[in-house]
Amino acid sequence: MRPGPAPRAPRLHAPSRLAALLLLLAAAPAARALEPIVVDGAGGYRTEGRLELLRDPGASLSPAQAEARAADFAPAGGRVPNLGLTGDAVWLRFELANGGSEARRAYVEFGYPVADSVSLIAFREGGRVDSFVSGDSVPESPPLPLARGFAFPLELGPSERVACLLRVRSSAGMSLPVRVLEEGELARETLRDSLCHGLLFGSLAWFLLYLLASPRREAWLRWYCAYALALALHVAIRAGYLRLLLGPAALPLANLANLAAIGALFFTGTAFFRSFLGLRSQSRALDGAMLALELLALALPFLALLSVPAALAASVLVNLVGPLSSIAIALALWAKGAPNAGLFAAAWLLPHLVAVADFLRIHGLLPYPRAERLMLPASLALALAGLGWAVVRRRSREAALARVDALTGLANRRCLDEELEREWSRSRRSGSPLALLMVDIDDFKRYNDERGHRAGDQCLRAVAAVLASSARRAGDLAARYGGEEFTLLLPNTGLDEALHAAERLRAGVEAAPSPEDQGRKGARLGVTVSVGAAARVPAEGEEVGDLVAEADRALYRAKAAGKNAVRGA
Repeated sequence: MRPGPAPRAPRLHAPSRLAALLLLLAAAPAARALEPIVVDGAGGYRTEGRLELLRDPGASLSPAQAEARAADFAPAGGRVPNLGLTGDAVWLRFELANGGSEARRAYVEFGYPVADSVSLIAFREGGRVDSFVSGDSVPESPPLPLARGFAFPLELGPSERVACLLRVRSSAGMSLPVRVLEEGELARETLRDSLCHGLLFGSLAWFLLYLLASPRREAWLRWYCAYALALALHVAIRAGYLRLLLGPAALPLANLANLAAIGALFFTGTAFFRSFLGLRSQSRALDGAMLALELLALALPFLALLSVPAALAASVLVNLVGPLSSIAIALALWAKGAPNAGLFAAAWLLPHLVAVADFLRIHGLLPYPRAERLMLPASLALALAGLGWAVVRRRSREAALARVDALTGLANRRCLDEELEREWSRSRRSGSPLALLMVDIDDFKRYNDERGHRAGDQCLRAVAAVLASSARRAGDLAARYGGEEFTLLLPNTGLDEALHAAERLRAGVEAAPSPEDQGRKGARLGVTVSVGAAARVPAEGEEVGDLVAEADRALYRAKAAGKNAVRGA
């Protein structure tokens, strides 16, 4: 879209109406006979085959002059004529006929809400002319029904025929979706549109509140929220809701607001794309290219104010090259097995293909699709659902990893503290015992110094594997306490059972095979552990720290007894 001064809408004043009618009658012999659109109670009527079209390159024709050139009108091809970007005004000529013996009200609906100006001129018998003006850059005259597009009401008397001219100017692509609806069908369609968009906006608001309530504020999450808001603004403008909400206040900013929404959409979307997939770590060159497109999207409305050719070139890069590039990169990262890329690529694909198709349709390279009214919101709803799922999966995975020790794969200290508090409270309510084993690798510093840090890490993982195999029941939890120290939490376990479990664990470590010397039959890990065990039924006034302190004291006694030993509290 390229912004420009709001076009003047044609207006018929009383002195010109008779002249217009005379011109209409004079031109009648040269005009082709139009098959009328018969309003007969069916509710909705398509107009294909019943429209004729005339280009007005200078946008200078008055309604009377346009009607006087009736012989120059040509059949409008296709279900919805689509002329692409053009500075011309376009006139559509058609005829309405009441097919019944009772008066009816019909609405001529123009379904492209971002057209700059749309005017309907209806020539009636007896010299009466009705005229209506609307658009996203001109004020309505007279006030029209609330509708997402532009709906012009015409009263049709019994068996009355009305010759109509529809004049359109648009800087957002000259798509011409014209239909005729009766009042009930217009109300039903308005309700369907409102329900569809209401569900989209409501779901979006709920999900944003869910994300914003999170205590964590990763960069990709902030970009996702900004992207979702830009999507909502873009849909509101394209669907005509911003015009309905703001009324005349929106007119001076209509074109610029649309460009700004598109720029914000691709700026925040690309930033989210780069951040969520960690594109910089995958390829600095691709990340730099997408960053350039991201900044170009931000500059799009400013370029439109400075230079139409520059804005058009930037629009091609942002609206065509950008989406296709991001789709290709997402699919490539998916094939490469990059984290989070699969679901992201699937959710990213549909709306960006729709954006590319919409760009080609605006430029007249693709026809106006039958499902255009709902294609954009439906694709965005599916995209937000897919991206939301990807976001939730990533958050869940990150939350799980935040409770896991990266080296050993056991629960970390944070997870242990949370589970200790939970199990302590449960044991206090149920009166069942809770046991805790404190495990320390004997002389680990000397082992690490002699064999190196790599061997030390392998040793920690080997001990952790024995500890994990000792957590046999659903509630048992093996955790790394810190350094070379581990714990095993055993709910519903008394001290005798805890000591048996500790002895099995000690023996398991002593017999563990060496991860370094797997080629040597019978090679051992070469370390031992000391284990302290404590168990108690929580009493009033006692804290979980008392259980930890008891287990720690028992571990100290095991160390003092010569190591490779088990002691109870």
